[in-house]
Amino acid sequence: LVAAANLVLAVLGAVLVALAWLNRREPAMGYCGLMSLGWALLSARVWWRDLPLDGASIEFLVCLGYTPILALAVQFLLSHAGMRSRMLEATLLAQCVVLPMSLLLAGPARLFELASAWYLVLAAEAVGAMGLHLHILWHEKRHEFWTMAPALATAGAVLLAEVAVQRGWLAVTPVPLLQFALPMLMIALALRLLLVFGRSQRHVDIGRHVMEARIREVTAEVERHHAQLAEARVEQVTQQERKRIAADLHDDLGAKL
Repeated sequence: LVAAANLVLAVLGAVLVALAWLNRREPAMGYCGLMSLGWALLSARVWWRDLPLDGASIEFLVCLGYTPILALAVQFLLSHAGMRSRMLEATLLAQCVVLPMSLLLAGPARLFELASAWYLVLAAEAVGAMGLHLHILWHEKRHEFWTMAPALATAGAVLLAEVAVQRGWLAVTPVPLLQFALPMLMIALALRLLLVFGRSQRHVDIGRHVMEARIREVTAEVERHHAQLAEARVEQVTQQERKRIAADLHDDLGAKL
């Protein structure tokens, strides 16, 4: 189930990235697509059992992979809410460098302990970004709030439950909650983005057809007006020519008389 969910997530992520590349005004789709692809790649460790690496190396790579995924998630939430912060972008980029350096400096002896602390920090950042996203939606996009709130609340609960399991506060669940529930939420989010994008494209097509019809109507009206002006101009020139001919005949007749 985890493998199937992540395969679907990878396909949807690739579709979102392609659409975002073709429509540069949709950065949220690009962030969501890259996040989905990264999570699908990272979750391969759940069903790929025979990795040619030891436990410490796998833990290092997993913790290293969570950092850019979190950065993409935060960027998606901010972009979807219509917000951008240069300082936050720089902070997320710096974190992608600081985290692996700290793990390398800690060494194998303290790797798992430091990785657990980093997981707690990353989960707190994700929950904070979700709260900020919902706060912005509540004040600026109320119709989006009621759609995103259940999904983000579920994702936050899953992250907190995973942290509690890692800390030993909760028993280990028989189903890998983080590796199964979170991809399902991402799939639902990706499908909704595709639905909204398709709906907006349909509205754009309808608007374009309406505009084209209006342009044809205006063009026909302008042509009729131009034809009327041309007829009036011809009539005016004709009247002037008749008056000139009448004046010439009058002058010529007067001269002959």
